[in-house]
Amino acid sequence: MKDAAVASLVNTEHHKIDDMIDNLPLMIFETDAKGQLFYANKKCLEVMGFSHQDIQRGANIFNRLSIPDTAGYGGGIAGLFETERKSETTLTARKSDGSTFPVVAHVYRVADGGMNKGFLCVLVEKAVSLPVKEKGREATEKYRRLIENCSD
Repeated sequence: MKDAAVASLVNTEHHKIDDMIDNLPLMIFETDAKGQLFYANKKCLEVMGFSHQDIQRGANIFNRLSIPDTAGYGGGIAGLFETERKSETTLTARKSDGSTFPVVAHVYRVADGGMNKGFLCVLVEKAVSLPVKEKGREATEKYRRLIENCSD
């Protein structure tokens, strides 16, 4: 009986976290090591123009992001995702209609036993006002800690 109550509580909390992530004013997505999307929150789907069907068909985020040559990452956008650096990097994102906009990317590698399994990325639109940007940084940090704690 006690185990069932704990499992129910954990399930309820997990749904609350999922709902919070889905409603953040940030684009959050997860990919495999080759950039194939397997999760994108509601904001990412809306802004980038992805659908759930696109994700099921294997949409690749590397096709939608570009990095300036001056950023110093060999290998373009894939090079950024492979790096150990954890800095804010300005990228150009491309929507499904072809229009582009600047974003600041926070990229975190997901590794298992030293092997790269994929990436967690938070994109913040550069046009976002400063108070929203600060809230975004706080939310990004909370989400990063949550993912790190889940993988332990």
